[in-house]
Amino acid sequence: MVISLKKFYPYLYCLIISILFIFIASKCSILYQINDWVDANAFFTVGKSMMRGIVPYQSLFEQKGPILYFIYGIGSLVSYKSFFGVFLLEIISFSFFLYYAYKILILYTKKENAYFIIPILSLLVVSLKAFTHGGSAEEFSLPFLMYSFYKLILYLKEENSSNISIKDLLINGLIAGIILLIKYTLLGFWFGFMLIIIIRLIKDKKYQEVILKSLIFLLGMIIACLPWLIYFGV
Repeated sequence: MVISLKKFYPYLYCLIISILFIFIASKCSILYQINDWVDANAFFTVGKSMMRGIVPYQSLFEQKGPILYFIYGIGSLVSYKSFFGVFLLEIISFSFFLYYAYKILILYTKKENAYFIIPILSLLVVSLKAFTHGGSAEEFSLPFLMYSFYKLILYLKEENSSNISIKDLLINGLIAGIILLIKYTLLGFWFGFMLIIIIRLIKDKKYQEVILKSLIFLLGMIIACLPWLIYFGV
């Protein structure tokens, strides 16, 4: 039982660090009486409206993507008159970001060093301009970015350029679609992600795989977008 519990230590550690830093750094936290950031209030208004059947871009307009509003909408189901629900989602999001950062770190260093670096990384991230108020599109994109970065590093450690599974390509395509529907200007990393794979395949003259793997990635993006196309179509 002790051995099995040790498997959860990284999750718990990242969760605790996430709670501590989000509690202090985000204005959605219960530490603050109000969140006076205009953007967060706009996201929250659109998100709450979505949960009540009002269609974004038709009855309400804001320039971010619908998944960001959906995240705020879920937060409003927890706490309609405050940002407490969004605060909880921030903690979950940042926890996953830190966990995959931890998984990257232990590829290159000891676990003890990784545990030491995680709080430093958290401090650096919450000090960024995009994290000034908390609840930003960039913040909710972080776990997706770190997961894809982790998968890319694993791929680059393999000598065989074909050694990336259909599952990984599909999931990363799905993630790219999600990012497209949060804030499309953040998609640059995933262009690079696929460009690296394509260049390696071309270098090894695996031209058919270039087409196949690109189509699988695009399929993931389409799957992410399809529910929203249906939603707005209806």
